[in-house]
Amino acid sequence: MKKYILGAVLSFGILVSPAFTQAATLTDAQIGAILSLLSSFGADSAIIANVKSTLTGGSTQTTTGQWCHTFNSNLGIGARSQEISALQTVLAKEGFDAGTSGKDVGLYDETVASAITGFQEKYRDEILTPSRLKNGTGYVGPSTRKKLNQLFGCGGVTNPPVPNKEVGTLEISLGNARAEGAIQVGNTIEAKAEYTPLGPPCPTYVLCSPPAPIPVAVSWSTDRPDILSLKWDGGKGTLASKIFISGLSAGIAHVKAMYLLPSGKALTSDIKIVVTANEQQATSITVLSPNGGESYTDGQTVPISFATTLTDLQTSGVTLQLYRGLAGTSGASFVQTIVSNWIGGSPYQWLIPSKLSAGQYSIYASAPVRATALPEGGVSDTSDAPFNIVTTQQAPAISYISPSAAIIGGTVYVYGSNFDGTTSIVIDGITGQTLVPTLLSSSALSFVVPASVGIGTHTVQVNNKASAFPISNSATLTVVGTYPSFSVVTPSTAWPTGSTQTIQWSSSNYPSTAMVKITLVQDAVGTPPTETPYLSVVVPNNGSTSWTIPTNIVPASNYRLSVTCDNAGLRSHGSCGDGVSRAFSIVAVPSISSISPSQGAAGTVVTIYGANLAEASSVEFYGTSGKFVGSFVPSAVSASSVVFSINAIFAANASPDTYHVGVVTNACPGGCNSNRIGFTLNPSPSAPAITSLNASSASFGSTIFVYGSNFDSTTYIALDGSAGQTITPAFISSSILSFVVPSSVSLGTHTIQVNNKASAFPLSNSVTLTVI
Repeated sequence: MKKYILGAVLSFGILVSPAFTQAATLTDAQIGAILSLLSSFGADSAIIANVKSTLTGGSTQTTTGQWCHTFNSNLGIGARSQEISALQTVLAKEGFDAGTSGKDVGLYDETVASAITGFQEKYRDEILTPSRLKNGTGYVGPSTRKKLNQLFGCGGVTNPPVPNKEVGTLEISLGNARAEGAIQVGNTIEAKAEYTPLGPPCPTYVLCSPPAPIPVAVSWSTDRPDILSLKWDGGKGTLASKIFISGLSAGIAHVKAMYLLPSGKALTSDIKIVVTANEQQATSITVLSPNGGESYTDGQTVPISFATTLTDLQTSGVTLQLYRGLAGTSGASFVQTIVSNWIGGSPYQWLIPSKLSAGQYSIYASAPVRATALPEGGVSDTSDAPFNIVTTQQAPAISYISPSAAIIGGTVYVYGSNFDGTTSIVIDGITGQTLVPTLLSSSALSFVVPASVGIGTHTVQVNNKASAFPISNSATLTVVGTYPSFSVVTPSTAWPTGSTQTIQWSSSNYPSTAMVKITLVQDAVGTPPTETPYLSVVVPNNGSTSWTIPTNIVPASNYRLSVTCDNAGLRSHGSCGDGVSRAFSIVAVPSISSISPSQGAAGTVVTIYGANLAEASSVEFYGTSGKFVGSFVPSAVSASSVVFSINAIFAANASPDTYHVGVVTNACPGGCNSNRIGFTLNPSPSAPAITSLNASSASFGSTIFVYGSNFDSTTYIALDGSAGQTITPAFISSSILSFVVPSSVSLGTHTIQVNNKASAFPLSNSVTLTVI
């Protein structure tokens, strides 16, 4: 008898298929009839209770008397239902305070969210780790529901489809095995990509088969093209369902496939390939370029290419050395090691140092051999013939020094060209003194006049010690007695446009009651910094003043602050030493002018327009009180626009309202914040639902009326799911559609679904239609 009871239960399991599982589609009388029929077949009381729980969404008792509940919905803040009452009971059993007393019963508030966060972190390995989350989210999604039902479920539906997300998996298979692979250098293996869609939920007490995987065309890539080569099936195009992977050199590489779903969402899959050496290959290393006869200039980046069959470059690497002349021949001499133990593959990008003198050079490449099957000692090769390096060095030149009259201990700035890191200051020629300056740039130096330099007139020269052309022309410096000087504090961070900043300085031998002139200057190659139009004020010499940076200033990294005596101070003291800060940056703050659309729900793609948006890192939402609500990562940015999408989780947790939206860029230390603009979050639309058809069977050319709810003008009919065909219906109202059965439909029974293409919740339940 039990055999027939199970058959009846399976039959009623079919009744709670996706077309009928929503409680709203079954009346109390219908539910009572189902339960009565189960009882008439002699079903156990626990089975009847669990079927009732599935149909009504309630909790029940198991056959052992233990409380249970099957969770079938995603849950978030603001929701209120009997489902949440059961959730609070579960959390209390797990030892969390979830507001199980008073008015909070059945309401998903912050207390419940906090308890869910604790539950997720308690079962971190099963809920958070598979999704690469470090902390709980406070939102009940598929992973959390799965664990809740594992602990407290009644055996009902535990993983219904999530209507606001596209689901399914993408897998890469090698040959006939879905696993990571290993091949030898020179060998090839076939790989293909298959997409497995997530099928409809399996009805209670029914054993369902998962959907079959479908070969799909994907985009293929590898993180190590020096280890693996990828050849598309047929050798053409950028998309393929099947590729051929060949081993180029020993190592580990990953192959990635990306499948673009019809909605634009991307699924990815990654597989590791281990490439081992082919022991039949000869072990060698060969220099390919520079290989003789080439000509380069100092300061140029040259690719050093080499070929090798070594199997252990990931642990030993290749060493590249530079020789004057041809390495290994009489008269050749070692110059420098370019790189040691290089494991990045060929080529290596070499920047030719400016200090090299002109002449003929060669490359020597070597690597130790550690594989036991190969001889000890290593392998090496050199360029077949020397190549030329031509120097472009020029002698340093002084164009101007400031001030031209300085005191002992005063700072002197030298402006010119071709200064480098080996530069020294020569006072009074080779018989005088050598000073170590501060290199500000290739066109600016500074040094402090030491006490060993006497009062009087001296010559100043620049010496690039490592250059073939070291000595510059000379300039005249007069060392005098005491006169006013200033030292300006360089800003420690970049200053944003529109912000108010404090300029700070200190003075020597100048009264605090006197006036100073403060200007913003900008570096100019070969000349002193040039005064800009953005700042020129005269203020008391009290050590600080504020400045609001104009919004029309041109952002740059070579601004300096200058403090000096004003005209009256110059007349009183006869001379005055300029105080100039080091170079600092002024950066542009982002600004928003408009947003389009200005309102939307989950899934809406929004574009923000404005200026200085190229470095946008996030879009932030704030409430009317200024409280931070959430942020989005842009999907596309440019100097004048930022694109992002309203994601479903945010829309589920944020109340429909008008929010203030701003953009944050990386232009400033800690981020630059733009002005804010209003955006209205609309309620998320409901998914379409089919209640019935006017006929359960029809012939070709017959008109079928579809009755239900939440239909819109973008609706189309999906025949036999995503693998079938689509039919454009006549939109009669939000609850009625009609379509004509086309002759392209085969005879037999088919599934009918409604898809609102423009909705965040597009796909309805399914019903059947038999074509006769």
